[in-house]
Amino acid sequence: MNILIAEKEEASKEMLSNLFSQHAKCKFVSDGLEAVEDIKASINKGNFYDLIFIDYDLSRMNGIQVLKSLRKCEQGTNIFGKTKVILALDSLDVTELMRFFSTTHEKFIIKPLDENQVLRVVKELQLPFNLENNSY
Repeated sequence: MNILIAEKEEASKEMLSNLFSQHAKCKFVSDGLEAVEDIKASINKGNFYDLIFIDYDLSRMNGIQVLKSLRKCEQGTNIFGKTKVILALDSLDVTELMRFFSTTHEKFIIKPLDENQVLRVVKELQLPFNLENNSY
């Protein structure tokens, strides 16, 4: 299982690392452009991320821009739509979000993050491991 975590806050990075690193190979980036470059490089190598966790408020590109770039990069490949996405927001603007979350491959959560909230969303995305029981 491969996870890309695009997050700027150190406390959130630490919590996500503690939650996921025993179950998956995690890569951390701190801004949106770095996330998109990494996504493109992995797809060009024939790989893909099973999950991408994106902070909406990233520098250089926001989370929605990263999500749009991900889906654009996937078009025409055999991995289109396979990557699950969790977008973390500081507040909720339902009108804006509903345009982008039209599939079961994408979920959003409101910050501040907590472990139970992340576990609930991971379960909703039907990822192939059970973090609550520390098993796949």
